[in-house]
Amino acid sequence: MTQRLNITLLGHKDHGKSTLIGRLLYSGPNGEQIVAGRIESGSIRIGQPVFFSPSGATSKVKSILSFNKSSASASAGENVGILFDPEPSSLKRGEVCCSQDSIVIAKSEVVAHTIFLESPPREVMAECGTAQAQCQVEYLSHAEIVEVAEAAFRFSEPMVAERSRTAIGRLALKKQGKIIGVALIV
Repeated sequence: MTQRLNITLLGHKDHGKSTLIGRLLYSGPNGEQIVAGRIESGSIRIGQPVFFSPSGATSKVKSILSFNKSSASASAGENVGILFDPEPSSLKRGEVCCSQDSIVIAKSEVVAHTIFLESPPREVMAECGTAQAQCQVEYLSHAEIVEVAEAAFRFSEPMVAERSRTAIGRLALKKQGKIIGVALIV
């Protein structure tokens, strides 16, 4: 059985965080959950303790699978499947998994450099990494359409969004399913 699950995994990296964007949750041959995706930056290793935000679940990396073989670790650019022990029971879209020594915090509001492609509405759907939430545009500095403005966003539910070169540092702003703007967290 394959279930769609979007999850961002952050591991250990010498100078910051590493990320893996997990796109699918598979049931393995023994019934275990396998999160599959591409490592965006840094690396992850077997035995690494991890923390899931915003749920607060904890686990350890049990196994890393790459093209039907096990690996002790995986690095940026690799497509892998990851098994956790214990299996986190409440994973949902947008969860961020990070090393327990560099926990990321889900936020209810962020400030970002923003470009709107049309007149900005007061409410938009924000996508950050694999998380989605309705949000209010709390503040928007003066700028014409397609010019950079500073904006403050308040999410309907906390999500991990922070200044980063990875997916958790960018927002896609949508209205009725159409991208109407983009933002970089500052």
